[in-house]
Amino acid sequence: MILALLMLCVGLAGCTGDDDHEEDGGPDWINDRGNAAQIWNISLEEDEWIEVQSAQSLAAYNQDSVIFNSYIVSGEGFALSVGFSPIFGGNYSICFSGELRLDGCLTEDPDGDWMVSEWSIIYRIHKV
Repeated sequence: MILALLMLCVGLAGCTGDDDHEEDGGPDWINDRGNAAQIWNISLEEDEWIEVQSAQSLAAYNQDSVIFNSYIVSGEGFALSVGFSPIFGGNYSICFSGELRLDGCLTEDPDGDWMVSEWSIIYRIHKV
């Protein structure tokens, strides 16, 4: 049983992906990093769309450092932390909280319990 499973796994090893993502023909990944004083934003043309691999932030919370998912939010209010944007073009910015409000997203804690010190967004821009 174990031998059969091993043979199946070895046979499928090349089919599940590889470590060299540059061969996929897509654009290069961009890793933007910054701190709380630098709010990330980007404007895309009507023939461009964004793919996000990771959006993470580091915050000080109760005297500890905490890493948490952040969101990329379009001007129309669509938010994603990983994946493809379903819309073309537009303006995007980082949102440190998953709480979207009518006036936008939270980029700082109104109660002062947490404070973002750094952020990192790994993304790439596709063109049609």
